Amino acid sequence: MLNLDPGLLNQDKIRSDKRRRLFLYATLPLVFLIIATIFFIRTGIYNIMFSVGVAGGSYGLPTTITNAQKIGNLIEPYLPYYNSGYLKLIQANSREILQSAETDFSESLKHNPPEYSLCSIYGNLSYSIELQGDLSFNEESYNDAIVLYNRAEALLFENGCASKDGESGKDEMAEAAKERIEEKRAEAVDSANNTRPGDDGDGNNGDSGNEEISDDQLQQIQQQQQDAINNAAGNPYQAHGVGNSTPGASFGDPNF
Repeated sequence: MLNLDPGLLNQDKIRSDKRRRLFLYATLPLVFLIIATIFFIRTGIYNIMFSVGVAGGSYGLPTTITNAQKIGNLIEPYLPYYNSGYLKLIQANSREILQSAETDFSESLKHNPPEYSLCSIYGNLSYSIELQGDLSFNEESYNDAIVLYNRAEALLFENGCASKDGESGKDEMAEAAKERIEEKRAEAVDSANNTRPGDDGDGNNGDSGNEEISDDQLQQIQQQQQDAINNAAGNPYQAHGVGNSTPGASFGDPNF
């Protein structure tokens, strides 16, 4: 005896199953299209929100969305690390933050940035190290400052951004930074050569070391030193020294 499946004889059920399959086939590409559209435009939306926040001097939202943008960013994976370093650089108030900015710019270079952005990244990476050199200079750690200035200058030569060995540099700001660093390094070398144990601070040996310093005087000296450190780190556009160096500047816009 022939056994027939009642479901096969139910034309309404057959048509309903076909409609569901057709709807599924038609919906899946649409869902993928929507997801892909959101994925591809999120970078543009992020850039707008980031730029508006920075322009308004409000860094909380840019910092939050920048950290979120580091996850699953297949289009411009270098960009959130650059922006993160940029945010830290313009708000830096300590050596630790400058070192963190340095780490972010270095990480940005590991994520295959396009050619046109390389000088911006190398420039800001160099600048974060240059400012650490300023801190060492203001702390009278002149040898440390010289080492940091050498590191900062070397980064400007990467990708031919600044001129070296007679070659012309690609980036005007890198050229200006190279000259600024050269002036700072010369000042640090001069200060290191003129500072000797027992000097009174002006390169002269005197009897001032035998004078007793009051607690108030000591506290005032310590406060002046701390103010100098805070000022150098807190304003990335401020150079150390007394009118003998051009103030620094960040390279390019945060979104290039």
